[in-house]
Amino acid sequence: MRNIIRRAALVCCILLFLLCMSGMTAAADVSAVAGDLDGNGSVTLRDTLIVLKAVARAEKLEAEKQAAADVNGDGSVDTKDALLLFKKATGTLYYLPGEKIEASGQIYIAGDSIASLHDPDPTYQRQLVGWGVVLGDLFDASVNVHNEARSGTSAKSYLGTTNYPAFIHQLAPGDYFLISFGHNDEKVSDPGRYTDPKGDSATPESYKWYLKKYYIEPAVRAGAYPVLLSSVVRCTFDAEGVLTAQSHAAYAEAMAALAEECRAEGLQVGYIDLQALTGDYYRTVGQTEAESLHAFDAEKLDTTHYCEKGARLAARMITEEMQRQGFDICRFLKPVQ
Repeated sequence: MRNIIRRAALVCCILLFLLCMSGMTAAADVSAVAGDLDGNGSVTLRDTLIVLKAVARAEKLEAEKQAAADVNGDGSVDTKDALLLFKKATGTLYYLPGEKIEASGQIYIAGDSIASLHDPDPTYQRQLVGWGVVLGDLFDASVNVHNEARSGTSAKSYLGTTNYPAFIHQLAPGDYFLISFGHNDEKVSDPGRYTDPKGDSATPESYKWYLKKYYIEPAVRAGAYPVLLSSVVRCTFDAEGVLTAQSHAAYAEAMAALAEECRAEGLQVGYIDLQALTGDYYRTVGQTEAESLHAFDAEKLDTTHYCEKGARLAARMITEEMQRQGFDICRFLKPVQ
């Protein structure tokens, strides 16, 4: 991140020199538009230059403009603010930190079989149902849920499906983009799906790298609101009826860390720890009730996938956490029955 800031600052300094040479000046008023320091109604390179001049002590900012220039809200005006304005001006960032993302009413879901649509299977006593299939039932008619989750996919392999290109370029300002992988990313024996949960977001082939490069960054450019959801727990209990450790727990940890990293960079990214929510619920209600949430075929319990009861519970958990975090999309929720 430090190198990115340095490179961006260098680019902006060059632009500052060129624009100063051409005699460009900034207006004195601060606009109501976030980050618009020269009052021209939009964020442009001039606003970046105003911040860089202040950082270089070449120009002193008035009190009102000082507050407006601190776009990341950390209490100081520095190159981090200049970088954010530069990204906004050049189209790689739609919303600055703190700008309200007003929900458009469109929800897109990218994920695996826990959320996806499943064909009926006559051998199942309790059919497989993904939470993405029933999520829309919790919202009023103003909301459209585009469930693009695909069974068997990881954050890596999903990119090769027809689902990904079908919507990634259609994301628009105010769209909510729910992203949930992890169950298949841990398959070390399958290089087509495996992603490393330990690698950082700058390391190709890591879980964080795929999430940030192919899901988060396109969303923030488009003005959509990416929301990361960790994978639900598997319904596996030991002989004493205690929920066992989850083999994909490292992916939940990586996702949480990535959300924090993105926020530190000024990106508006949500995070819902669905693994913790479902795990806590299973520990509270116990094994028998937890098992009733899962699909069941003629012979055994499906410890990974939900039946309709489980899917509706997961969808409810997601919307309740959205409400707790104050997501704007929640104004479209139906009253709780």
